[in-house]
Amino acid sequence: MIPEDSDLPPPVPERKQAPRGMGYKLGQMRVFVSNALNPEIQLRIAPQGYGPPKIAQGNTLWMAGAQKYDRNLVLEGESERKTKLLYDTWKAVDKKWSLFVDACYAVMRDRRDLLDALGLVPRAAATKSFPYFVNRARSAYEVAIATPEIQTFLAPRGYDMARLNQERMDIQQMIAMNDAQEAAKGLAQASTHDLKASMDTMWRWYEDGAMMARRALRDRHDLLEMLGILAREKKRKKKPV
Repeated sequence: MIPEDSDLPPPVPERKQAPRGMGYKLGQMRVFVSNALNPEIQLRIAPQGYGPPKIAQGNTLWMAGAQKYDRNLVLEGESERKTKLLYDTWKAVDKKWSLFVDACYAVMRDRRDLLDALGLVPRAAATKSFPYFVNRARSAYEVAIATPEIQTFLAPRGYDMARLNQERMDIQQMIAMNDAQEAAKGLAQASTHDLKASMDTMWRWYEDGAMMARRALRDRHDLLEMLGILAREKKRKKKPV
């Protein structure tokens, strides 16, 4: 939900990607498990416990991580889309509400009893929180629709029954949008938590495997590179001429 102390929903941030570094980790893991069954490599790493069954385990971890990574991007995007939709809708509805309040005060300034019945006394200086806004606006429209005397005052300002009902429906639709946005945000957060847990398990497997490979293949930089493990060779400094 929109923060309680905001006057309007905050601007929608730039699209979030999955937590930083996960794409890189998935890429490293894919290269490792894809090439670890190479006969030359297996000759060195199988005795260290990284035979076909162990590599199959790593491949399963990689596939699970990749699927959850893609799903997380979709759910994050859906959450962002629904947040933006709610934000844009709230701005539009708030503008209509402000015009309605202005009209009420213009035509009923001498009828405090009617303004009070509409819930417009005291007049709010700002929209305030989402729950406050929807409850106040929905109540005001419902009172206006149910009170012929108020309708008599508002009709000359263009607020007939059709318009009052439509603006009340706008409030209801916005409440439904907020519920949908909350649900989408919850799914995205749960997905991110699940993804992080899977990635942690996968990366521990990879780091153990990479450490083992550096020992087993320390004299075969070409095979290390096949596993995506770049050998760190010190560059010789050229002597000044």
